[in-house]
Parts: sequence; C-alpha cells; structure tokens
Amino acid sequence: MLFFLLLLTFSSTSNWQPDTYAVVQEESIVAIVTHKAGIASAFAHNHLIVASAYDLELSMEEGNPQSILVSVSIPVDSLTVDDPAIRDRWAERIAELGLEDDLGTPSEKDRSKIRGEMMSRKQLAATDYDHIVAESTRSESGDIEFDCDAAAMNVTLDLTIKGSTHPVTFSTCSSLSADSLFIEAVGHATFRNFGIKPFSGVLGTVKNRNEFDIYVNLVAIKQAGL
Repeated sequence: MLFFLLLLTFSSTSNWQPDTYAVVQEESIVAIVTHKAGIASAFAHNHLIVASAYDLELSMEEGNPQSILVSVSIPVDSLTVDDPAIRDRWAERIAELGLEDDLGTPSEKDRSKIRGEMMSRKQLAATDYDHIVAESTRSESGDIEFDCDAAAMNVTLDLTIKGSTHPVTFSTCSSLSADSLFIEAVGHATFRNFGIKPFSGVLGTVKNRNEFDIYVNLVAIKQAGL
C-alpha cells in the first residue's frame, strides 16, 4: 500500500506532461513553393503560396525534441499568392535551402488571376474542400537535408488536401531558448497525389511542375501550465 501511494505521488509531481506552445504567426510562415516548367517557362513564374491564417497545436516534452506533436488546420481561403512583403522577407532563406532562388513577381492583376485558378475545381476546389489539415504521426532523430546546429529529426505528417491524405516527411530542425521554440522544416510532395492538376497553359508550353515544396518556419512561445 505504501509503495502504491508513493507511486501515485511521483506520477502526480513528475514533469512527464509535454509543454504546449502558441505560434507567433506574424513571425512565422507556413508556405508552398511551386516551380515553373515548359519550353516557355521564361514567361512564367515560380510561386510562394502562404497561409495567412491557421490553427496550429504544438507540444513537446522538455529535453525530448522527438516527442514533438503537431496538428494544423489551414482555411483554403486564407492562402495568398506571391505577396511582395512576404516574398521579400523569406526569399533569401528559401533560396539558401535550395528550394527556389527565383520567386515570382507577378502584377496584382496576375496574382488575383493565379489565385482564382488555384481555387478552381481543377486545383484546390475550395468550395468543396475548405481546409487543408495535417497531423504528425512519427518523429525520428537523424540526418536531414539542410544544416542544423540544434535537434535534427525527420517528422512525418499525414497531410490532407482536397480530401486526399498522404504522408509527408519533413526535414526538421528545432531549438529551444528560454520559453521560445524555433522550428524550421522542409517537405516535398506532388500535386497529382492530392488530385490536383498542375496549371498548364499555352498548349503546355507554360506550366507548373507536379512537384512542390513545403516550407515551415515557426516561432512559438511556451504556454503557462494549468
């Protein structure tokens, strides 16, 4: 009986519960990078598509980066295309990571046209599928595709776009400073896996590649315990 009471006391006081973090969205980015293709690609653009709003739940046990749990829901209507201020802020880092060194600079009119095409039934079908969601399923320490001076790991998420769900593994680097958690992650996927037809125009001479990159850079603040 005494052993049982001691066990209960230890369980109630030990710090086994993961810490939860709130993402500072104005300091963070959740984005897709698309790539132009076709024999007339010189007249096309690579695109930076960014979620301007999202609900993201993030937790991690102190001292155990591999315990990270992530769940995110992105309203499709929140997606922006080639926002000049966002592009200027993140373009250098995206180029350093080898994702794309020539992000597009389309006019406001063209940006609106591109976004309209993106929301169409051929692509995101936004009227039928109004959210993109992802949830982590596995995290393992190991080598990743970019330099990381902190905790390097491969984090797999089930990503659902347009009603189709597929696993995507992200090269992830995380670091903790006081109550701030910093996460940078890169993943890769294909449009056709999610039932999306990449844009193609002018008889296929201007189009998007099937492959796209996902770039995430988060600043999060530890939340006070209950």
